[in-house]
Formats: sequence, C-alpha cells, structure tokens
Amino acid sequence: MYNSWFLNYGIRTHGDWMFLYKETMSTLRLDYFTVWLSDYSFGRILIDSGQAPTYFMYGIFSKFFGLDFAYSERLVHMWPSVILAPIGAYVLVKYILKSKVGGVIGAIVYSSNTYFIMLQTGHLTLAAAYAIVPFVMYFYIKSLHSYSIKFSVLTGLSLAVCGAYEPRAAYIVVIMMFLYALYNIALNFKPFNTKKVLKTMGLSVQPIAIFAILNLYWIWGISQVDNGSGESILSRSLFGSEYFSLNAAMTLMHPYWNFNEPIAFVVNQPPLYFWFIPITAVLGLILSRKNINVLFFGILAIVGILLTKQSDAPFTGFYEWMFINIPGFSAFREASKFYFIISLSYAVLVAAFVDAVGLLVRNLNLKSSHLRYLALVAPVVIIAIFIPNLITVMNHQIGTTFVERSVPQDYKLFNDIINKDDSYYRIFWMPKDSRWSLNTANHPRLDSTTLTSSSWKQFTSLGDDAAKYKQYVEPFMQSFSNELLDKSSIKYVVVPIKDFNNNDNFFIHYGHDRDAYIRELDKLPYLKKMNLGAEELAVYLNEDYTPYISASNKLVSVNSLNQTSLNYDIESQLLESSNLNYVEEKELAGLSVPHTKIDNVFQKDKNLGFSEKNFSKTLNITSGGNNSLVKEQGSINVHYEIANDVIKFYADDDILLNDRVRDRSVLVEENIVKGRDYGFTVNGKYYEIDVSKDSYRKIGRVESKMDFFVIDEPLTQSATSQRHERYGDQTCKSINNDSSSSKTEYKLSSRADISCAQLDSFDVESNKSYSLSFEYFIENGQRASYSIKFDDDQETVIRSDQDSGKNDWYSSNTVFEVPTGAKKAYITLYGYPDDTNKSLSVTSYKGVNLKGLVKLAGIKANDEKIYQKVSGASGSVNLKLDRTKYNMVNQVLNPSLDEGLWQKTVSDCNKFDDKPSISMNLARETKGKHNSLELSAINHVACSGPGSVEVSEGELYQFSFSHQSPNSKNVGYHISFNDSSKTYVDKKIPVTNDDWHTEYKTIEVPYGATLMNITFYSYAQDGETSARINRYDDVQLIKVPNVVDDYFVISQTDQEGKDSPNIIYTSHSPTMKKVKISNVNYGFYLNMSEEFNSGWKLVPKKVSDKPLTSLTPYFTKNDLLNKNHVPAAGFLNSWYLDPRELCEKKSIDCSRNADGSYDIELALELVPQRYFNIGLIISVTFLVICLGYIAYCYRGSNNRSKTSYIERLRHK
Repeated sequence: MYNSWFLNYGIRTHGDWMFLYKETMSTLRLDYFTVWLSDYSFGRILIDSGQAPTYFMYGIFSKFFGLDFAYSERLVHMWPSVILAPIGAYVLVKYILKSKVGGVIGAIVYSSNTYFIMLQTGHLTLAAAYAIVPFVMYFYIKSLHSYSIKFSVLTGLSLAVCGAYEPRAAYIVVIMMFLYALYNIALNFKPFNTKKVLKTMGLSVQPIAIFAILNLYWIWGISQVDNGSGESILSRSLFGSEYFSLNAAMTLMHPYWNFNEPIAFVVNQPPLYFWFIPITAVLGLILSRKNINVLFFGILAIVGILLTKQSDAPFTGFYEWMFINIPGFSAFREASKFYFIISLSYAVLVAAFVDAVGLLVRNLNLKSSHLRYLALVAPVVIIAIFIPNLITVMNHQIGTTFVERSVPQDYKLFNDIINKDDSYYRIFWMPKDSRWSLNTANHPRLDSTTLTSSSWKQFTSLGDDAAKYKQYVEPFMQSFSNELLDKSSIKYVVVPIKDFNNNDNFFIHYGHDRDAYIRELDKLPYLKKMNLGAEELAVYLNEDYTPYISASNKLVSVNSLNQTSLNYDIESQLLESSNLNYVEEKELAGLSVPHTKIDNVFQKDKNLGFSEKNFSKTLNITSGGNNSLVKEQGSINVHYEIANDVIKFYADDDILLNDRVRDRSVLVEENIVKGRDYGFTVNGKYYEIDVSKDSYRKIGRVESKMDFFVIDEPLTQSATSQRHERYGDQTCKSINNDSSSSKTEYKLSSRADISCAQLDSFDVESNKSYSLSFEYFIENGQRASYSIKFDDDQETVIRSDQDSGKNDWYSSNTVFEVPTGAKKAYITLYGYPDDTNKSLSVTSYKGVNLKGLVKLAGIKANDEKIYQKVSGASGSVNLKLDRTKYNMVNQVLNPSLDEGLWQKTVSDCNKFDDKPSISMNLARETKGKHNSLELSAINHVACSGPGSVEVSEGELYQFSFSHQSPNSKNVGYHISFNDSSKTYVDKKIPVTNDDWHTEYKTIEVPYGATLMNITFYSYAQDGETSARINRYDDVQLIKVPNVVDDYFVISQTDQEGKDSPNIIYTSHSPTMKKVKISNVNYGFYLNMSEEFNSGWKLVPKKVSDKPLTSLTPYFTKNDLLNKNHVPAAGFLNSWYLDPRELCEKKSIDCSRNADGSYDIELALELVPQRYFNIGLIISVTFLVICLGYIAYCYRGSNNRSKTSYIERLRHK
C-alpha cells in the first residue's frame, strides 16, 4: 500500500512537513537540544525542543552517515509510523480480546482510517506518535493488571518516545491513562482494599513520573526563559469549530478527507457506509460488555467523540470550557488531534464486534460448511470499509507526501552561492520562505509574513484592507529601511518562484500577484538585483549589512518605535547619521546610560493634552548646546478662498509660539476663467474644485507634493475591448462582461486567477498630466487595481492599487504624467481573487474617465519633511492654541450614555447568515459615574454607536473612548465619512486584561466631508460558544490644532567616543558566543542581532570557560555587566559597557594597552540553557537507569526460563 514510501526514495514534502537540506540537518537539527535556536527569524524560544531526540537523528544521519532528507525522513518518521501503528494496535487488541483475529481487525481499523492517513499527508510527527500510542496503553494496562514495575517502566519509556515525536500526543495519552486508572480503581476493588488501591495508584502515577523526569531537560529549561515559554502555542485562540462535527467524529471521518488530494478547510460529509464503523463499535461494546477493558474503551470512545466534535451539539461549550480551564489544553486550538482517542477505541470495539460474531457462529455449532462462512462476513465488511482509504494511498490519488518532489533548479543555483560563503548573514524571503529555501546556522531565514506580525510589527501601519503585497513590503519602503536590513544582518532578499511542479504556489494566499513584490523591490536603490542565471527566482543583494555582533557609540530614546521613520528623519537631518539603535523611553527607566532623547510633544494617536481648561502646553528647554526645540517645516496646513474670480491657497499655523502670531502666507494666487474646470492634487489624490461661487475650504495637512491644475476637455474614447495580457509570470485572464454590463461598466470575476479588462487605447501628449477617475465595488476580493501602459521606447507601465473597502461603491481619482515620447496609453482594469480561494470574487468598475490637465502652479514642491531647530527657543517655551478657532467642546452627544442607549436595537455588522447571537445593554460597569455601552456576541459582530457627528473638513479631531472587557481578546471601532472617496478608519485593538483602558486616535477629516459616523464592535470568538463582552464609555471627539508630529524636544547626554571598537566573535552554540573587543577607550553599546530576551546575559569569559562555573546558573549573575541591557530597535539586544568601570572593578577579563585602551573578552550566553543542560544530565542518567533496569528484568527472565527448561529436562 505504501509503495511510494518503501519502493521509491525521492523527496516527500507537503504542507507542514518541510524539506531539509543536508546543510540544515548537519547544523540546526544537530543543535536541537537547546532552549533557543536561530533557525528562523531572529532566533526563537525552541518550544518544540521536547522533540529534540527525533529531530536530532536527522543531524546524526546527515553528518555522520551522509544520508539526505529522503532517507532520513523515512527512517525517523515515515517507516516507524507505517510499521508500528498496525503492530501496536494488534498487540493491544489481541491482549484485550485474547484473539488473533481481533488483533488483525484492530490493526486494520487503527492504521487504515482517514485520520491516520491524513496525518501522513503532512503531520508526520503526529503520525509517528500515533503509532506509539497502542504500545503505551498495552504496557500501561498490563502493568496495572499484573502489578508489574517492569511494564510500568516500559510504559514511561514508550510514553517518552511518543512525546519525543509530538508532546501533544503524549498529553492525550496521559488523559487516556488517567481515565483508565480511575476506571480500574472503580471496578476492580469490590470490596474496597486500601492496600491494592494505593498500590494501583502508585503504579498509575509511576509512568507519568518517569515521563516527566525523561523530559525534565526541556520542561525546566523552557520554564526559565522569559516572554512566556510556549506563548506562541498556548496563547492562541480557538479555531475551526465550523470544520468539526458530531457526524464526522462518530464515523471516524477526517473533515478534509475526499478520497483524493485533500483540500484544507473544505469540509466533506461522511459516506453512508462509514456509519457501519460506529454501528459495529456499539455492537462490539454490547456483545463484549462483560470484558471490562472493552467497556472502558466504549467509555473512552464517548469521551473522544465529545472532544473531537469541538463545539458541535450536544454540549457545545464543553470543549471551550476545557480549553480555558484545563492546564495545557490550550495547546489544542482545534480538536482534530483527539481523533487519537476515537481511533484507538474503535480499533478495540470494532475488533470486539468481529470477535463476538465469530464466537457466536462457533457457539451455534452449525453443521453446514457453507453456514460456517458466516463468521467471515463481519471481518470482510470491516475490511471493505477501510480498503478504499488505502487504495487512495496506493494509487497516489491522495498526492501530498505520497508523490515525489524535486528541488527546482533555480534554488540549486542560489544555494551554491550561499554554501560557498561561511560568513554569517540572514536571507529574507518575500513574502514567505519557500520549502526549498536553504536554512543553516550561519544563514538563517526570515520572511515578511512572520516579521510584520512579530519583530517588525512596530514598522508597519497598513491595515488588512491594504493590498497584501503592500502590507508585506511596507518595512522595505521606509526612509530607514536600508539601516533596518543592515542592522538585521540581511544580505539577500529573495522572491520565491511559483512552484507549480511541486504543487506549492503559496502566492495564492498572499495576493496572487508575484510580480507586485518584484516591482516594489526593483524600486529600492539600496538593493542590487542579481543575475544568477535563474529562470524565475528573483534575488537582491544588500551589500553593507552589519555583522551579527557589532558595536555602536550611540543610543536614541523615542516615544514610540511606531514612529521610527519620523525619528530617523529627525536624526538624519539634525544629528549624526543613524544606525537605528532606538529604544522606547520606558525601556530606560531606572538606567543611567548616555543617549539622545527625541521627545514628540504632540504625538499621533496619543492624548495631545488640550482640554476645555487647558489651551496651552509649556516646555522647559534646558539651556545649552545639546538641547533644542525642533519644528517640522515641510508639511503645511492649507486652505483656499474663492472670491471675485480669484482663488488663493494659504498656509497657516494653528499654534502660537510664546504668543507670537504667525500670519497666513499666500502659496498660490490665480485668476479663474469662467467656463473652465480646476482641480488640485494632495496626498496622492486628485480633487476638482467648484469655482462657480465664492467659497472658503480647508484642505488640511499637506505632506506630499501638491499642484494646481486647469482641466482640458475629457477624452472621449470608449472602453469596449478585452484581451489577454501577460506581465512577467502573471497571466491575466480576460473575462467577458455579463448581461448587466455596458461598455462603461465591467464586472471581473475571479476565483483562482487574476482577471482583467483592457480599454481601447487613448491618445495622449508626451509629458502632459492626466487625471484618471473611476468607481469600483469589490465583492469577496482583496483589491481593485489598474495599470497604464505607454508606447514610449521604454514601454513604461504605471500601476496603482485601491484598498478593498466595505462592500460599497468607492471612487478613485489620481493623476499621472505621460512619459517622454509616448503617444498612446492602454488602461487595464484588474480583478483579484479572494485570498482564501473559496469564494468567487467580483470586482466591478464604472465611470472610467480620463481628463487632460494643465499645471498652473505648484503649491508644495516635494514630499520631504523638513525638521529645523527653532531659534531662540530655550528656557520656558509656551505652545498655545488660538482660542478663536478651538473651544475644546466634545462633539459627541450623550458621550457616557447618561441619557440611555444611542440606538434602540443592536446592529449586526457581520451578517453572514440569518442566525445572529448578539445583544446590547446599558451596563453599570463604567469608568465614569453612570452607564456604559455593553455589546456581546457569540457569533456575528455586535455593533452600535453614537451615529453621525458633524465635523469640519480639513480639521484635526482627537477621538477617544474608554473600554473594558471581562473576556474578549479585542475591541474595535469603525469611523466613516461622507466625502466622495467614502474614507473610513477600521481599527481592532488587543485587550490585555479586564481593566478599563482609554484609547486615543487623531483623525483628520478628509476634504469634502461634513459628517463622521462612529460605530463600536464586539467580535465573536471563532470556535467558542460563550458571549464575548465589550464595554464602551466616555466617548470624546474634540477639534484640535493640526500640530500632530510637529514639535520635538531633543536632548543629548554627552557620549564620549565616536569610534566603535574592533570586535571578533565566535559562535560555539545557539546559546553561547565568545566575543573579543579590542582598542576600546570609552563607553559603547555592544549589539547582538538576535531577538531580544532578558535571558541573554554577558558573562565573564573565565566563568564560561571553567567546567563547574559554565554549568551552574548561579555564576552568571553579574549586575555590572547586564544592568544596561535594552532592546535595540525594539527587537535586538544591546548592552551599554564602560570598560573603565568594568576593568577597574575586575568584573571581566580585560587588559590595558600601552595607549590606554582596553582589550576585553566576554561570553554572550542565554542563561536558561544552563538549566536545560542540568536537566539533560538528569534525564539522560535516568534514561540509562531505566534501560538498565529493563535489561536486568529481561536477563533475569531469560535466566529463569533457562533454569525452568533444565528442570523439565531433568524430570524427563
């Protein structure tokens, strides 16, 4: 059946089962006995170090036997799972039923069901653990029946093997063992015998104690690491309730099983004949009910079904209660792994049925030879049920790990380059690493999908509505991006191929458009595109990356790392060039280190400090050359006036500096010609101006280039034709309009491919500006997009994307300039499929309009922000509002619901069906004095709010509210405007505890908006049946001056040295680095490009070198070395060291040179590894003792057998 695994030795990889090169196995897998591994991202707590014994074998096979992955995966995971599962089931069932036939049937049921086969398609760690489970239960049951310490030890050892493959499987087995121990005590002791009960309890606990000691190394080590060991697994939410059902659990049917290659998250119903499985199981329980072990597995099957159905009826809240309240149960965010229990239980019960039928036929004493064959009907039926499952494997219909894969040639070319370079650097994969990406100790890999939600989250701001590629390339598009890559030791940036040959085109989950990532990376001047001779693989070189361990002479504290780009611009313009050694000010609390401080006076999305009683802010600027007040001068607040056929654009300032009035300045003044249309561009958008009447309009803060235009006549060509287009490797499939479409409206449908419609060509003028406007509506898709292709010599292509919106028509109006030499333009509209590839996506366009423009004046020349020191600003500086413009009055009526609810009934903001379970109440739990809004949701999204509030266009408002939740993970709100673009803000905020919190958001009202609508949310939690509750109170909306990110106070502590010292380092293990620092005169910052963790410590070299002191955690305590350990850039490690202080106090190994400088030797060590190593010594020693005991027992048994045999011969 498994000919693909036994007769063919090609690579098998699919889904979560990743391919490993020899270089990976010989380094990273060989280093798996550790609490920390730098195999991915910037290093990670190795929560799966419990699987080190099995992963370590890959390193042994590769390094010492030269075996590649194809052989290693078979020896360690594949073959054991296939061979041991039926053997273990046979042994267990045969022991329980005392029947060889029953054993065979049990083996078939256990090793041929859909769950076990699905495990083999990509979860081979679980598959191998699954194969060990019957052995654990066999030894355990036998130990309790025979009161055997030997079998108890064997239980503990086999449980440890199971856990070495997959600790979560061992957790499930422990549940089964616990239930069996209770059952055994309850049934086997009548009358009650205290001595037997205590003996049974001791034997019941003994295997778990053995398992715990054998796993002490990783349990103890991981528990000593901060940041919540196992946080990434144990803190996840419930998931997937819609995929699991009572029917699937009862019929032992994996929800994704389809007798073909499975499709994740596509649920299939059990075939009718699958119901024979639970029927025969129930009959087996009834017919063999006198067998107490069969009765136990009947009870166990019920437990397994209740767990595996997850939140399906009945007892819909049972799984959720277990998930929340049972320690360790949160590792099972979905219920599929509890099929373990059903599989083993059914193996016993179905075999009991077959055995009972055979016994019944034999007891009938049938004389007819033909009637005797009735005993074969039951086993034949059972085999017939499971044979189709195995046929799917045998003929490779199932695909996945049962078909051969091969490394694409492009990756081989790139790997050759990497393997020739032993220096340390990281390889960044955009948007995600390929399964064929090389990963070694010297060349770890990173990817954008991981970093933008973890270590680099502070460098991202785009929401989920933005195009996927924009979200993932955002950290690369900032002013500081070059330094970010350097500091992260990234040498290569790679865009993987669309691997159709290996059925691994993961771009379908990341926007489909691979070319979009390449286009963005091509724009970056700090990346050099390489020519490898590869067909598709795109590789970029970052030449000036920083070494893994480096030194710097400066540190900058900032209010928030979310504003790194802003702080970087200030430092670059006013201070020395930056190396991005930034920390948030709160991280320096209690520390005394030289640093530069950049304090944002009016920080975005924070409380600006203005109120009805407070119209000013006073700053104290210490006199001296190192302290100054800085103002951003590049952005301007713009409004315009139309009067007497003249339009004037003004810039003004909303704040008074020391009561000095700043006059409005005229930016542009132009006469208006009647009958002509005018417009302007601001922040990337184009707006038309109504010049038919006198008016005053405020545009707001302008940060980018701004121009004023007069409009020519619109171009009149119609959009009629469609054709296939191909850009790079992306085929765009043309979709014909449906009957509801006209020549100026397009509906582009797509499920798996990008669809497009190309308009007729437009005649254009070289170097002239044009506006392109249209409306779009997206149903289920990810974004709207267009491209403009020109016929110039370079065949220039302009592409632009629009965010997805909220199921409504949205407008787009942008300006472009025709390249030199172009005479025609071809506009193509695109429709993108849904990232889940489940729903049909429809992107509709209408009103496509192209207009020629003539530039009249430039209002703002560029996109740069300019920071300048304010001359004469020292001592007490007063920043004061113009009280004629701002009264600080809350625009929200009934802000604390003192007058009752805002609306009579709760709204449903995610109405995917007609069965919402949402509610709204007026709660007494408040931050203020009276009421709060309480929203709750079991499914859908409950929403309510104060509704529409009048606002003024171009003005800035400070929006704030207080929130509290007893059990929700998020709060959220939606703000929308009535401008032509239907601008909106959608925000989801994590909830960390059940206290009241206040959120602030600074919001600029878009041009043309007069109303702002506010809605608050309560989100249901997927997979859970209890209501999620969110409370909201004290909603404020106050008009404030547009001074956000305008004023800064810079203060500098003297930093002596400007030259960084020389550093040489060697890596001894993932958790130990030896560092030699030479020619250092002054204090400096030692930086290590590894994820920040307080467990990383500087240790004197003499401590790390000696056997005793290198093992004991006590000797790593050195407050002088580690008192100034801070997270550089929010994610890397940095220590401030003063060599004079350290050397004078003889805290480290150092020597003084003739020129007065110092040479220092240190060790960088992750201290929890010491606990891991001590635990490993204990675990290995205990393993040797256990194995010795088992050997002794079997040797004694053999000797007794020999003695008995000799005695029998003598008697003969």
